[in-house]
Amino acid sequence: MAKEYTDITIAISLPDEEADGAYLNAEIESIDNDGETTYIPNIKYYLRLYKSGNITVVSDFSNFGSVGLTTSGLTASIPEDGEDDEYLIFNGSNSSNLNKAYRSNFAYTKIGRAYDKNGTEVNPTLAPTVGFTEVLANQEIYGVFQVTYTTSYDLYYFQSDRVGQMLIFFIGDYT
Repeated sequence: MAKEYTDITIAISLPDEEADGAYLNAEIESIDNDGETTYIPNIKYYLRLYKSGNITVVSDFSNFGSVGLTTSGLTASIPEDGEDDEYLIFNGSNSSNLNKAYRSNFAYTKIGRAYDKNGTEVNPTLAPTVGFTEVLANQEIYGVFQVTYTTSYDLYYFQSDRVGQMLIFFIGDYT
């Protein structure tokens, strides 16, 4: 029997991935596609594009078929239903990074104890910056924190017009 589906590869590109906290990531969520994880040609499917607040331009294109913005500014609670919990680890610094850019509703629970650089037990305060992944502690610490928060994303459609390997590109620029 011949192959009747399309394989999807998503490529993300930023001019300098370490610059100014720039973050760009695409994910295909089965919940957005009625549980489907196999992509049949000529059927429209969806993916989420997560980005930091300093991303100003996103170019999208594919090697065949089509891709385009459907809706922007949607939100999701992290962790999402069925996903693993998210943890921040501070290893002698005052900063750590979330998996996605923060939008609102940040909460954290210390797992066990946290210590400062002198080995003194501390109860630090953590604060994220809206639109970015970085979370700052009020001092340099060693500790693990379980976190929840709300992030935002843009919903894109993709549709292959044939069987084969579809490559979807997102190229971002930042300020």
